[in-house]
Parts: sequence; C-alpha cells; structure tokens
Amino acid sequence: MHKIPFWLLAATLVACSGSKTTGTDTGTPTDVADADTDADTDSDTDADSDADSDADTDADTDSDSDTDTSTTTTDTSLSAFACYADYLANITIKGIKVETDIGIDEYDSVATDELIHLQRDYASDGVIDQDEKYTYDADGRVTHQELAEYGAAPFAEDFTYDAAGNVLTDTIDTNIDGTADSIETFTYDADGHQILDSLDSDADGVANYTNATTYDLAGNPLSSEEDANGDGTIDTLYSYTVDVYGNITALEGVDAADGVTVVFEEAISYPDTNGSFVRDVDGDGDGAFDDETIVTFDSNDLIVFFSDDATPGDGTVDLSQDITWDTVNKLPTHLEQFQADSGANGELDATVDFTYDGQNREIGEVQGLDFPAKKQHYDIDITWTFTGSCP
Repeated sequence: MHKIPFWLLAATLVACSGSKTTGTDTGTPTDVADADTDADTDSDTDADSDADSDADTDADTDSDSDTDTSTTTTDTSLSAFACYADYLANITIKGIKVETDIGIDEYDSVATDELIHLQRDYASDGVIDQDEKYTYDADGRVTHQELAEYGAAPFAEDFTYDAAGNVLTDTIDTNIDGTADSIETFTYDADGHQILDSLDSDADGVANYTNATTYDLAGNPLSSEEDANGDGTIDTLYSYTVDVYGNITALEGVDAADGVTVVFEEAISYPDTNGSFVRDVDGDGDGAFDDETIVTFDSNDLIVFFSDDATPGDGTVDLSQDITWDTVNKLPTHLEQFQADSGANGELDATVDFTYDGQNREIGEVQGLDFPAKKQHYDIDITWTFTGSCP
C-alpha cells in the first residue's frame, strides 16, 4: 500500500469522486461517492498534514532549544505485529530539527496491501495522537474502521456490501459504544444503478434525508428527487443532461415547490478522450459559478493535474497539483503543489518525492513545504521500515 500525502488525497481524490462518469454514476449533488471505503483515503492523512501546524509553532521561537529526539523508539508493545512498518518523520527548518514523529503501520501478514492498524506519536512523548484500525472482508473491502485523530473524539464506521460490491449500508458509531448513531442506506436496481440514498442521521429508524434517482434504458441518470429533511415532501428536483457517451454534462436543481426557481447548477465539459473534465458549480442558483474544478487524466487513467478555484474568473487558482507517476506500477513518484492562500499566486508551496520497495510498498517520502508569508521552508524526511514476517 502506498501512502499519498494528505493534500493529494483530500483535494484530488475527493474532488474526483463520482466525476469520471461512465453512465453508472448517479451524479447526484450529494455525491454518494462519499461512501467509498478504500482505506487509503482514510488512513493516510498522517504526519504529512501535521508538518504544517505542529512544526509551525516551534519554528519561530524554539529552534534553538528543541532537542534531537532521533533516538526515541516506537511503542514496543506494537512490535508483536506479524508484519509492520516503523514510521519515522524528521522535520527540519533552516537545517535545524524541530520535531521527530514516530509511529507504526500494521499490515495483514498475507495481503500486505491491507493496512490493519496505524498509530502516530507526533510529539514522541509516548502518547498516541492518531490511532486507526481497519477490518476487511475476503474481497479486500473495508467492513469496519475505528478512527481517533488529532484529539478528536474517536468514532467507528461499518460498511456492508451486496454481491456486486456496492455499498449497502454505512453505519457510524460516534463514540464507539456499540450503538449506531447514524445509518445511511443505499438501494440499487438490477443493473447496479443507485436508485435511493436514505440517511437516518439519528438511527431512530426514520430517514432524515432521501434522494431517489431514475435512469433511462441506457443507464444514464434522468432525474432525482431530494427530500432534505425526511418529512415526505420533495424539496428539490434535479434533472441531468448527458452526452452520447453517457457523461453528465449538466445538472440543474429547481425548487420543487414551484418547479421553476433554480437552486443549483453544474456544468461539466470533457476536453479529451481520457476522461479529463472541467466542472463548474453554482451552488446557490444565482447564475454565477462558485467553484471550478479541473482534473486531467493521462492515457493510463492516472490523474496528472488537478486544480480547484473557489472564485472562478478572478485570475487566481486557489489550488493546483501536478503529479508524476510510475506508469508501470501506477504509483505516484513526484508531486508539486501551488496554493494561492499560502503564498503568491503560482508560487511553489510543496514538493513530494516518493520511493518504494520491490513490492511497491512506500518506504520513503521527501517533502519540501514553503510558507512564503513566514519566509520559512520545511524539510520533512519520512521513512517506513518494514519488519516482521511480511511476504
């Protein structure tokens, strides 16, 4: 399993969920793709993100007094894992080490691409700051996960699937007491198209939100009806426009009360045959686009460019990423990120280089983070050392 940095996961993958349309995508505005349970997107937002905040406060005042903690070892109680990787992240500013983060990733001793347990101790003080656990079914799908991150209350999430691999239920237990606190249920037709998304946000047996979608004979979405509060009254009617390839090119939502007042609009164009797209969204129906997302795929179905602009037309792209891949093994090797809100427009804010072992497991990550406003550059060197009876 390779670990992609938080900015690539959180921005690129989430933005792309349900976007590369093939005719089976519901395209609903609430993006049921959130039910995707690939452990990569949940488990790998680790110390990469903490470099921004944790080292930030130390750099200005404590660089001369911080001690080198490189001799700190991982929690020895975890060494009993059959297959695990020791995690070590050294963070330096202007050549001075300000922090050493440690942790461990446990993998299934047979299917080493299945992350079972992740722990991070960002202060190297023996206190676990991030703890994640995953359980899989025989097909490698996550069926249970427990997440406790950055001081937030831990929660558990369970997933069930049908024989085709579609998510049937997504149950959240907000305090891991064994009692469900919310249940989302998905219903599909015989062709695997999602026809109903139903959310019971307080697990009392009554849906608080529903979205029902209809399709044409070719499997393209025609319309959907959204009941935003579960009172049995349709609040918004959505209609879809698709091209000859089944790609959604437009989505419009109108107030169901009058059937005329536009409350949501989305326009999607496809500049090539690789599945690349440009998506513009008017989230409040005022006629002006509020967000523009551009995603470019190469001929290997890999994302090579991503950008997001919350104020289209202002001349400033808020976030963009260029990604280089090992196209044979489909692993990212280099990433460059530009982010307008952390520096001048177009100024390089981050670079990441990835290294892997012979089994395509990520074993190294070198990051460079720039904070122009503070005139600071962070160097982060991360290694994963695999130990135990790994295949």
